[in-house]
Amino acid sequence: PYRVFKEAEQKELKELPAQPLDYTTASRQHLPPDQHVLIEDNWYSAPYEYIGKKLNIYAQGQLVKIYSESKLIATHKRSMGKGERITTLLHYPAQKRFWLENTPAVCREKAGKVGQSCFEVVDALLSDKVQDRLPGVHRLLGFRDKYDSERLEKACKRAIYYNDKSYRRVKAILAAGRESDPIESDNELIPRTQKTNEFARDTAVMLSPGGVQ
Repeated sequence: PYRVFKEAEQKELKELPAQPLDYTTASRQHLPPDQHVLIEDNWYSAPYEYIGKKLNIYAQGQLVKIYSESKLIATHKRSMGKGERITTLLHYPAQKRFWLENTPAVCREKAGKVGQSCFEVVDALLSDKVQDRLPGVHRLLGFRDKYDSERLEKACKRAIYYNDKSYRRVKAILAAGRESDPIESDNELIPRTQKTNEFARDTAVMLSPGGVQ
């Protein structure tokens, strides 16, 4: 065999290709509730309409393609790493996509475009380490459409003046149409300091053995 190889077969051999063999990795999986299928240590998203259904996944070259039967439903750039999640936001339902698109960082950016006061209120809400204020921030920024950015900025400025950086305060100011009223002449909202509050008590009095004097 060696003599036959050297005399007849070797001269017929062709050079190896410059690139390794481009083989296809294929699998068939159910789409889980998180909408990502696993292939080669990475996760790829598919449309939410196919949750619970069996899908065919093919990884070849630079692409990952996901099929439902013979219908192509998703295409991704193939990741060469490990443990990565490759997600197309359009694969999510509209409500979930809204939350993924409007992160705290994005909300701060949008508030900054409204104005410094709006940014200060939004930043204060998102800095709350006890309660998740992101839903309120979403509603607050929605006032740009119901009213406009100028009115929202004025309402936030007024809320800051009264030391009440809350969604409810901004909403109340806009609903009453008071965002443009002169702040200094407003005697109907809460006092800004304890000195103007006739019911305020010093902590030493409150904590004295005899109780409130």
